[in-house]
Amino acid sequence: MAILDGFRILDFTQHQAGPYGTTLLADFGADVIKIERPGGEPGRTKHPPIGGVNPFFLPNNRGKRSLCLDLSKPAAVGVAQRLIAGADALAHNLKPGSMEKLGLGPEDARRINPRLVYAAVSTYGPKGAKRDDTGVDLIAQAESGLMNATGETGGRAMPVGAAVADALGGINLAFAVVMALLARERTGRGRSVQVSLVGGLLGMQAWEMQHFLLSKTASPRSGGSHALIKTLWQAFRARDGEFVIAEVSDSWQAICRAIERPDLAADERYR
Repeated sequence: MAILDGFRILDFTQHQAGPYGTTLLADFGADVIKIERPGGEPGRTKHPPIGGVNPFFLPNNRGKRSLCLDLSKPAAVGVAQRLIAGADALAHNLKPGSMEKLGLGPEDARRINPRLVYAAVSTYGPKGAKRDDTGVDLIAQAESGLMNATGETGGRAMPVGAAVADALGGINLAFAVVMALLARERTGRGRSVQVSLVGGLLGMQAWEMQHFLLSKTASPRSGGSHALIKTLWQAFRARDGEFVIAEVSDSWQAICRAIERPDLAADERYR
């Protein structure tokens, strides 16, 4: 039996951060019911298929059941409310306030089902001046400072080449839902959990932020290396291709032997 076998998740998420998180729950056995508007959510419709398969939608929504509801109609809201009555958790990443306007906010949902875990994903989280603002992965990378860390040395800021804010947001969503379900087993009560894309990336940079707080010095943009790692820890281009070196404290001599330059082991320029 899978770990989450028997748990039902109502999935009102779209694009990537939310769908990836609920897909992880499905991977562990949860019965995830994806609720989509007529015509499909943007993750289904905004990315062109390849050979009849949508390469964006499929990996972010595998293992789910699907239901189309036009939530602008009261009858469809009624269907959603009946589903809530039998669900263990609900997840959404719609614009802040959208679910409340539909009568499907956390307080509405727990009046129907007091044991429900209610999970929301947003760009900035439920507090602060930007709590009602929307955003996407690229915005979260910029706002969190991650694009500065990965920026070109002496040049412009650069985003990570994958949707890291969305992916981490999805992982955090799945983790938060499972923790809330565990708490429910102990207390008998559901609860709300909130996941922030910016908050996730800030947490991922805990070392860099702590270094700044202690040193009062901002780390420079480091391109293919890491500003706080003083050994060779970066990407290089050679005549026959690209490669990386991740030097730890006792590996420099072995690296020099591997590149057939043992003379560099004692060269002070590299220490």
